[in-house]
Amino acid sequence: MQPAIKPSAGAQIAGMVVAAFGLLLWIVLVAGMTHLSDSDAAGNAMSQGFTALILIGLWLLLAAVAVVA
Repeated sequence: MQPAIKPSAGAQIAGMVVAAFGLLLWIVLVAGMTHLSDSDAAGNAMSQGFTALILIGLWLLLAAVAVVA
C-alpha cells in the first residue's frame, strides 16, 4: 500500500480562500432570494438577474473547490 499524497500548503490555503468566497456568495445569494418579488416589475427583474449571476458565480467557485480538492 502506497502512502497517501499530502497536498501542498498553497493548495490548502487556496482551497480555504475559495471556500470562504463561496460562503460569502452564498450569504449574498440567500439575502437576494428573500427579496425577489418585493418591488415593481423592473426591480424584480433586476433582483432576479443579480441573483442568477451570483448563483452562477457560486457554482464556479464550487467547481474551483472541487478542482483544488
